[in-house]
Amino acid sequence: MDTSVPSTESMMERPVLERPMEETPPLKRFWERFGPTIITVINLGIFIFLWQTIQASDNPIIDTRYIPTPIDMFKSLWKNLLNGILIDHAIFSGTNYILGMAISIVVGIPLGIFLGLNPVVRSITQTYVWIGYSTPTIAIQPIIIVILGFGIESKVFLIVLMTFFPIMVQVLAGVATVDPVLLKAGRLFGANNRQLFSKIIVPFTLPWIMTGIRLASRRGLIAVIIAEIFGSVRGLAYYIIRKAEVFDSPASFAAIVILMVISLLIINGMAWLEQKATPWRVAYKI
Repeated sequence: MDTSVPSTESMMERPVLERPMEETPPLKRFWERFGPTIITVINLGIFIFLWQTIQASDNPIIDTRYIPTPIDMFKSLWKNLLNGILIDHAIFSGTNYILGMAISIVVGIPLGIFLGLNPVVRSITQTYVWIGYSTPTIAIQPIIIVILGFGIESKVFLIVLMTFFPIMVQVLAGVATVDPVLLKAGRLFGANNRQLFSKIIVPFTLPWIMTGIRLASRRGLIAVIIAEIFGSVRGLAYYIIRKAEVFDSPASFAAIVILMVISLLIINGMAWLEQKATPWRVAYKI
């Protein structure tokens, strides 16, 4: 009979799944964190270098009156930032955007939840919501200008038109897909209507709400550009058109850069906010 006592090491040996994971090498951790940023910087550097090389040559592919060199563009960007011209136009565009988005969020979310919780009302109104969502808003911009003029009101109204309905559509869809089993379970455990709303309906609908806000934020940027192109005397899009008309391409492209930066901040900010509000959802970066 084997009377040997198992060694302490064999008794303390852990199953494979319970062993601590091997530490990731520092270089790999660095690349996982900063690799995409490094690749982006290199890509942009190569693109700007080729752009400068081609457009600064004696025979540029496109006349520099239309497409400037990057150096001229960044010089104009720096100059117009220092003198405050681009900042003034950016503040005007940003104010209109924030006001329009705020109105759409404050009105659209509660109204969407209210309509979604009433099946009869939802069946009557959802047709009009889809009509508003699918209507090419740019077609009615001249009418908006005739009614509201060239002031801030017409810009904000157009932004609301283009951002309100995406929020409404998503909220209506979210409320309509709330699992009835969850509501029955809540009632079974004695939850009242307020508790059902705050503990079940709102958390279940929150991903849809955040998706609606994210989609609306992008449409709102388009609305800002449309409103300023077709009826404004201020704003980044207005500035781009005016400078293009006098063949000041460096100034025009400088304003385009500001618009691109603002768009990236808004889009990435909304993605970050959506991830924080709904951390249980898997986020995919494209």
